Amino acid sequence: MFQKIQNRVLDKPYFEPSTNTSFEITENQSFEITFLAQAYPSLIVYTWFHPSGRQLMNDQMNIFIEDNRLVLKNLQRSDRGVYRCVAMNSIGSTEVNFTLQILCSF
Repeated sequence: MFQKIQNRVLDKPYFEPSTNTSFEITENQSFEITFLAQAYPSLIVYTWFHPSGRQLMNDQMNIFIEDNRLVLKNLQRSDRGVYRCVAMNSIGSTEVNFTLQILCSF
């Protein structure tokens, strides 16, 4: 149910549908992706998750996160799987997923 304040509809974040949600990356290469959510109020916090379920953090050597942008460096086969990006504001949250396939480099 939507709430209205001063003719504005309050809503949790939502992502526009993406045409490409599966990517093939060669081992030891880098990958970058950006997802943009829309919401009101527009203050959105993004949280990224590895396929293992652990939250991705900037303090890890091969990971760089800047709000809605994720950069993974030196990808290994253990990095394959379905990643999640959760967008949250004061009204609620939503998520978008993408799959990484890691190809063997010879």
